[in-house]
Amino acid sequence: MSTVIYSPTKSDLVHRVRTAVESHEAEYHTSYDENDPAYLEFVQAISTAAKLYKEHRPKDYRLKRLWFFSSTFVIHWYVAEKSTAAQMVFCCYIHGLTMREAWTVLIAWMIVHGRWMSSKNVSEANDLVQKVWQDAQPEIDKRRKRANQKRRERYQKMKQVQFAIDEPKLKLRDRILLELGEQRSTPKKLATDLGATDDAVYCQLRRLVKSGKVERDAWGLYSVKQVPVEVVQ
Repeated sequence: MSTVIYSPTKSDLVHRVRTAVESHEAEYHTSYDENDPAYLEFVQAISTAAKLYKEHRPKDYRLKRLWFFSSTFVIHWYVAEKSTAAQMVFCCYIHGLTMREAWTVLIAWMIVHGRWMSSKNVSEANDLVQKVWQDAQPEIDKRRKRANQKRRERYQKMKQVQFAIDEPKLKLRDRILLELGEQRSTPKKLATDLGATDDAVYCQLRRLVKSGKVERDAWGLYSVKQVPVEVVQ
C-alpha cells in the first residue's frame, strides 16, 4: 500500500497537529450551530463525494457529532499530510460511522485537497478504511462497553426511583413490627428511629401487646413475641 495515504507515525502526528494549530488552519467549533459556514462546507463536500460515487451520505447526526464534538477530526480535515487520512478515518469509526460512511468522508477529504482520483487512489482508500477498521476495533469495543455500563447504571437508578415512587408506604404498626423484628427497643427509641410521636408509638404498642404480636420485657423493652416450636417425639 502506498504511504501517500497511510503512514501513521507518532512524529508525523505530532508535527501535523502542531503545524495545524500554530497556523490556525483548523478551528474547533465549540458551539452547536448547524448554520456554521465551515460545517456547511464540510457537509457539502461529503454530499458531493457521495453523489459522485453513488454512496449514501452519512446520517446528519453522525456528521454533527463528528464535526462539533471531535476537535481532532477537524484538524485532520484541514490538514493534508501522510498520516492524516488514517487518523481521520479512525475518528470516523470512534464516532459511530460505518465503513462505507468513513470511505465517503475519506474520498471527500481527498477531493477537497486536490488529490487525483485515479483508480489506484480509490483502491488505496478502500484498503485503508478496511485496515483502520480492524485497528479501531479494540477502542470501539472499549467505548461500547463503557457506554453500555453507563446505560445500565442509568437504568438501575431509574428503577430505584420508580420503586421508591411505587412502593406503598408502610403503616406505623407494620414499621414497629419490622423494627422490633431486628432487635428489642423502647418506645422512645422507636419514636426517634421511625420519625413518629411518642403517643402514636405507645398507642400502637398497646394494641400489638393486646393482640399478642408483641410482648413487653423488663425495663420497658418491647420485642416481637416468639411463637414456641412444638417438638414432635
